[in-house]
Amino acid sequence: MATKKKEVIEVVSLVSEDPAVPRPRLHKLIIKNFRTVGPVPLQIELDEIVVLVGPNNVGKSTILRAYEVAMKQGSKEGKLSIDDFPFGKVDPEALPEIELHTIVFTKPGERWVARLENGEDMIRERWIWKSPNEDPKRQGFDVEKGEWDDQAPWGLPNVANSRRPLRACPNFCVNGISFNS
Repeated sequence: MATKKKEVIEVVSLVSEDPAVPRPRLHKLIIKNFRTVGPVPLQIELDEIVVLVGPNNVGKSTILRAYEVAMKQGSKEGKLSIDDFPFGKVDPEALPEIELHTIVFTKPGERWVARLENGEDMIRERWIWKSPNEDPKRQGFDVEKGEWDDQAPWGLPNVANSRRPLRACPNFCVNGISFNS
């Protein structure tokens, strides 16, 4: 009787074990038609430290939620509710859109990587939601074509998420794990 060969699966870490290779970092977050943000894009240039300060009901939580839903694509948390759509209505001409620009140190492929003036490599991704409780359409900006492509850097959402910066935490946070105080 023939025996079936055991398949050997090599485990590959998606994050470098070399401490000299820095973790990716956000460069820019662009939000459009999301909650209280209308059709004029809200662009947030991100630096080493970003502090959101302001009175209640000005959009601080909207900014954090936008980043969270993009990072949670492929899970229940990556789906929008009707309250995340402008005025609580689905308008095909004003769909929620979130765009991330990420500085990367491991390239997903040359077609996705733009070289910045300072020599850093950046990729652009965006998510568009057509209806509540459904996964968004994720696209990558193809620098060779100069346009958005239905394919995206690193392919599957879970692989892409492991290549992005750790998630933002609205409460006390250590290594991407949130603790309510």
